[in-house]
Amino acid sequence: MDAALNSSRNDIFIHETAAVSEQAEIGAGTKIWHYVHVREGAKIGKNCVLGKDVYIDHYVSIGDGVKIQNGVSVYHGVTLQDEVFLGPNAVFTNDLLPRSHHTDWRVVETVVEKGASIGANATIVCGVRLGAHCMVGAGAVVIKNVPPHALVVGNPARIIGYVCVCGRHLHRDYHIANTNLHQFVCESCKRAYELPALESQREEVLRTGVDGIRFVHHNFDEDTLSAVESVLQSGWVAGCGGESARFEKKLAELSRCEYAVAMNSCTSALFAAVRALEIGPGDEVIVADFSFPASGMSVMHAGATPRFADVRLDTYNIALEKLAGLVTHKTKAVMVVHTFGQMAPMRELSNWCKQRGLPLIEDAACAIGAQHDGIVPGELSDLACYSFHGRKIITTGEGGAVVTNNAELYRKVRALSSLGVDASDKYKAGGPLRYGFHQLGYNFRLSDINCAIGLQQLRHLPALLERRVEAAEHYRQALAHLPGFALPYTDAKAYHTYQAFVCRAENEKLRDHLMAELKKKGIHSTIGTYAQHLEPLFAATDVCPNSKQLYETTIALPFHSFLGRTQIDYIVEQVKIALKHS
Repeated sequence: MDAALNSSRNDIFIHETAAVSEQAEIGAGTKIWHYVHVREGAKIGKNCVLGKDVYIDHYVSIGDGVKIQNGVSVYHGVTLQDEVFLGPNAVFTNDLLPRSHHTDWRVVETVVEKGASIGANATIVCGVRLGAHCMVGAGAVVIKNVPPHALVVGNPARIIGYVCVCGRHLHRDYHIANTNLHQFVCESCKRAYELPALESQREEVLRTGVDGIRFVHHNFDEDTLSAVESVLQSGWVAGCGGESARFEKKLAELSRCEYAVAMNSCTSALFAAVRALEIGPGDEVIVADFSFPASGMSVMHAGATPRFADVRLDTYNIALEKLAGLVTHKTKAVMVVHTFGQMAPMRELSNWCKQRGLPLIEDAACAIGAQHDGIVPGELSDLACYSFHGRKIITTGEGGAVVTNNAELYRKVRALSSLGVDASDKYKAGGPLRYGFHQLGYNFRLSDINCAIGLQQLRHLPALLERRVEAAEHYRQALAHLPGFALPYTDAKAYHTYQAFVCRAENEKLRDHLMAELKKKGIHSTIGTYAQHLEPLFAATDVCPNSKQLYETTIALPFHSFLGRTQIDYIVEQVKIALKHS
């Protein structure tokens, strides 16, 4: 097709000065600009952009979404896969032994894989393969293959680092056990990659903790280190400073709440929530049974008695139909637990509690960023509590928070967490700063150092959640249809944030066998969580058969936002071997 005919198609743009062969194939949505020359047999994909003075030789193959800047010549023998970027005046060759008098010279092929980028004025000597998503620096001369994600510069080009699919630098995180690979993390989008270490990189800092496949892991970027340094230099490192205020504001916004109070742990937050509701000795609080015992302990710390409600076997969350049988004249509140990052149905729970005049507390330790039917933690309850412990989705090392839309409850929680001081009393008196102490309180404050870390973690929360969902999906595909082994169920109305990836074995013996065998292979796992009513501390008389079954059969596999596919595949392989020999 000629230029005039081609430009008449609504889905292709060809400038009137361009020369496009009738025998060239041009994909829909492609734009060909001034003085471009496309020869016969060339195949150009969909949604490409060819800038001014670009030359496309005969039988060149170009994928979809390719962008070629001004002055680039793509010669016969070059293949550009999808989403390749070529900077201005980048140069390709196709003859390793060029002589003007040669008539029998051989075309030497070059392949540029998906997502690779080549900088301005770079030269690609033929016969090489540029790996997916690699990046060639401006002016570099490439004479050998470039690995995927590698960043190369210079003449001859040498690898100086790795880049993410988003284009930003990757930073080495840690060595992957039993391999020659290291984990690299993008500090922007938090994607993780398993790649060979570079010789020029210094040895990693010695890390403590579990060897082998890491059960949990966090990556702190340069912005986080800078934020902590700024607090250390600010002159205020204690709680209730500027960083605390900003952290609380972000938490409140995330929770669609008016108020937030940062605290030193979720246990403190839950206790403060119970106390703010003026619950004490002689009172009872209905608590979801399948949870870490801090849930029940927070009630006991207030002098009240936890009554444990059984849970569902599928979602691991509280069973609504079990609540009515636990209500007595002593019942003062309900505490729901959003287990492992999957929220319970808050609309139904909120309505149930309102009909009976019972306050509702959310133990959202694992559920920051989660939703159920469009509702987020804190939105419908009286108080919701988060955890920022090292096993959680975002962490401040240790830490927690209370969020609420109730001004009076906020005032009480704030006072309880700050040695009984009512924040509204501050600066009331003239002269030197002094407080009035009218009630017993506690020092539950979270330092500005921790809050600075929390602010940076919140900034990355969407990316961290995206990575967790991707890892969970890879686990699901790899572990599907194994006999005696069930994957975590996802409520169709829930956005599951996967604080943990908790599966179920057929019985307790098989679960314990799996954990023991994985440990032998350097893979740390643990039980899902606890059936609180079975713990001697509580001396409970409640019966929760589903919770007991889950306590005996659930297994939490290694899981975090930076868990790579190679590590997941290794874990899955060992699970399958252990199941086969059980």
